[in-house]
Amino acid sequence: MRLGLELGPDVIRAVRLGRWGRNRLQTLELHWDPTEPAGAVAALQERLGQIGKLSLAVDLSFLFAKQLRLPPLAAAEKRRILTLEPERFFPVRAEELVLALRAEDNLVFAARASVLGTWLAAFETLAPIELVEPSPVSLARALGRADPTETTILMEEKEERVGVLEVGAGRVRQVRRIGSDPAELAAAVAATVEGARQVYIRPLNGNPGWHPTGGAGAASARELPSVAGVAPPYLAAYGAVLGLGGELDEALLPADLSRRITGRRRRSLLLGVVSCVLALGFSLFSLDGFRSRTERKLDAEIAQVRGPAEQVLALERQADTLTREARGAAAMGTGRLDPVAGLAALTRRLPPGAHLTALRSSGPEWQIDGYAPEAAPLVARLEEDPLFEQVRFLSATSRTRLNGRVYESFSITLRLVPAP
Repeated sequence: MRLGLELGPDVIRAVRLGRWGRNRLQTLELHWDPTEPAGAVAALQERLGQIGKLSLAVDLSFLFAKQLRLPPLAAAEKRRILTLEPERFFPVRAEELVLALRAEDNLVFAARASVLGTWLAAFETLAPIELVEPSPVSLARALGRADPTETTILMEEKEERVGVLEVGAGRVRQVRRIGSDPAELAAAVAATVEGARQVYIRPLNGNPGWHPTGGAGAASARELPSVAGVAPPYLAAYGAVLGLGGELDEALLPADLSRRITGRRRRSLLLGVVSCVLALGFSLFSLDGFRSRTERKLDAEIAQVRGPAEQVLALERQADTLTREARGAAAMGTGRLDPVAGLAALTRRLPPGAHLTALRSSGPEWQIDGYAPEAAPLVARLEEDPLFEQVRFLSATSRTRLNGRVYESFSITLRLVPAP
């Protein structure tokens, strides 16, 4: 549960944000005495109950706000200069100030450390304080959610003073304080209202009858809009809630409180990291246990089906062996060479008077040498037989005389066709 408080001169406005539900957003207003904050703390605790984080927005009435002339230094160096000699820049004497400044310009908010310290000690009994900032900063942050354009806000203060606040994109651009002189107010508003800039008014303590008189710009000013269901009087408190968890460089914090907040954030981050590591370890342990249980279950199921499966595999292997043997026997029967049939075919195809002198074979490849009365027709005669193919002469024929007759020699190669 997060709570944002705007500490005004007479009124505290509170905005409480929950995580979910119908009562996620709750607003509260109560009167208080700034010199006796304990009473307001007790009333808030009674009406709001347990609070997780607390953010405070200090009203402009309690603050010094100036655009100082400082050299272009880092924020830490500016803070050191202002802390050493606050009398040079603010109307105080021998008083310690708490500063809120930023590196981008020389706009500085300051609060009396004694007053702010009393408030912080009281409100820390309500919940841990995570942020303290000027209410113009909180108001600009909240208004930036609804209107991020450059706007001017006229803020009613005590003693008929008016604070002229220039904001844009959720940031404070400039702050000025104007007295009760309408001409001075008109000049200040005219200096800011360029390019049809919108002007809003913010009465003190929700005073509905207040409207500044100061030229056309002030006369056309209208009430602040509601933002995310939050009414205009509570926008500063709402902006303080939105600032929780942000950077502390521009906050209105004493040094000791800033160190405590930083320490709490580091511890929270460390606890988050440790929690994530433990959750990851528990998840891995649970996953390992689930895997072990699954493996044991699978082992038991495998053991149940292993016996029948081995029998099926043995039958499958036996069937494969029989199939291979059958295929081998069929191949031997269909592709086997028959030399006897080949010799019988040669006897049939050779003409009368022809005889062989040599027959050589290497598997299906045969070579025959011999003599015949006429060698030329031999190739054609042998090719007519279905047992022979690729018949051709290996060398040219030659004539010779044997036993008083003329013969022609031949050397023929052929291929024996396997029996079908």
